[in-house]
Amino acid sequence: MKYRAFAAVYHFPEEQRTKTSMVLVVNSKGELHDYIPGPLTIDEYEGRYSDKKAKFALRECIEEKLRVKVGVEDIKLMRYEDLGKMLFKFQNK
Repeated sequence: MKYRAFAAVYHFPEEQRTKTSMVLVVNSKGELHDYIPGPLTIDEYEGRYSDKKAKFALRECIEEKLRVKVGVEDIKLMRYEDLGKMLFKFQNK
């Protein structure tokens, strides 16, 4: 089964950390498979941090925490507020 992920990522330069506040994993049927509530450190922060690097770090996090394989191209970065709304909709179908 193919999965897509939606995540909010933010940086703490003073702590040299990149964290996620929430990750949602959705299956190919558009159903919520699982989620990581966060906050969770996903990588070190070393100055400029690209979306691509964040997606690679998220992919590793998802595989480690949820045991699900998600392609980097199937990860979408979003605002935390939008993820909260999306999670609410999934939980209240």
